[in-house]
Amino acid sequence: MVFGGTSGYERTGKTCAQREAGSFRGSEGGNHTNKSTVWARVRKYAQEHVEGPKDKTATGEGGSESESGGAQHNRSLTLRFVEELTLLFKAGQRAQSMSDKERNAHTYIGSALGALGIDLATL
Repeated sequence: MVFGGTSGYERTGKTCAQREAGSFRGSEGGNHTNKSTVWARVRKYAQEHVEGPKDKTATGEGGSESESGGAQHNRSLTLRFVEELTLLFKAGQRAQSMSDKERNAHTYIGSALGALGIDLATL
């Protein structure tokens, strides 16, 4: 398949397979067993070139890393409330026996989820 449009590939007559072989030619002698690693780096460098380097202090949460492999995520406060309160509510449902304080807290957790628009019957 030949690329259409006004790309250089159409003028030179390169096919997709030829383009792909040329893109990964530099990775053959390197330490890359997965060719997509090289292509991912190319995309990352191109994105940084277009947008400029990312400022790590402007992540919204002070650059804190979550438990998911060091990835940085900006979660809204509502989403954080829903996730954490849902975990607590489900733990209260699974509990075999609860004290009066724990039962009251479980009731308030359910009320808080209801105020956030979560239907407790779906949990």
